[in-house]
Amino acid sequence: MVLYSHHFALSGFNEPVIAGFESPGGIAVILFFAISGFLISQSGLRSGDFASFMAKRCRRIFPALIPCSIFVFVIIGSAFHSNDLTSYLSGDVFYKILQTVTLQNANSRDLTDGFIYPSGMLGSLWSLPVEFACYLVIGLVVSVTNSPRLYPAIFASFLVAACYVIKTGYSDFFFNVPVDLFVTRGMCFFLGASMSMSIKHWNKTSIKIFSVVMVSIYLATATSGVDHKISGYILFTIIAIFIGVTFNDALIKGRFDYSYGIYIYAFPVQQLCINTLNVGFYTSMILSTVITITLASLSWHFVEKRFLFRSKRVTEKATDSVLSN
Repeated sequence: MVLYSHHFALSGFNEPVIAGFESPGGIAVILFFAISGFLISQSGLRSGDFASFMAKRCRRIFPALIPCSIFVFVIIGSAFHSNDLTSYLSGDVFYKILQTVTLQNANSRDLTDGFIYPSGMLGSLWSLPVEFACYLVIGLVVSVTNSPRLYPAIFASFLVAACYVIKTGYSDFFFNVPVDLFVTRGMCFFLGASMSMSIKHWNKTSIKIFSVVMVSIYLATATSGVDHKISGYILFTIIAIFIGVTFNDALIKGRFDYSYGIYIYAFPVQQLCINTLNVGFYTSMILSTVITITLASLSWHFVEKRFLFRSKRVTEKATDSVLSN
């Protein structure tokens, strides 16, 4: 959904909007944060301490960013600066790689000068600082109480902040991310976390149908911009969770997880296909999809999987050590 939605914006068109609320890409990000909050909160409780929890989360996020940033700033950058390659590579290339890996939104506009969308090569990575900040909050909860009781309070705090930002139009940046994006996506994350901790109370078909119908009606009839936006975030969050809990883990366990690789590589690949290939809109979308999935598969098999499996082995060894003592 994100790749499809971004292709419109990167091609100079308006992105489609669903229910007058968000683009398909925006909704996909909401779904991601909802599901992430639901699953990561459980992981936090299982981890038992801040260090082990954050170690697992860092292994998920950071290793794949290294080859992705090298792909953008070294490979693509060298191709675009072939006439002054020595000067380019001796400049701030490696500083930008470091900025990307540490979630600081490195400036890549020199690579997109003259593009239809000239704001950079890594525009989709804005959500990583939000995701990582949510992980930090989960880690703090684990280290302080290791109890799920704080998640509804954290969700309520983000809800109040989101209402304020939407109503007032407050504009600023936190962690290099616009505040409105930060608080609304954080709200979805901790609504997912709160639902994870209370699943036995709502995981009934009648409750799920009633909830979706009522929030949908409210979304469709809301006249206030705040009500419309907030009900939209809540609706798509609960839909994501309700659908997710209907699937058995056995259906997806052991499957290849290319989603993160697709997320980090799609934007630069689309920028290249749209602006350097003389092909049509849908042809460039198909080419972008094929190339992105290829890069994502390489990222999964040669980078991400190795670090994730290493994380599991370290955890198992630590558990065995505790049990033996």
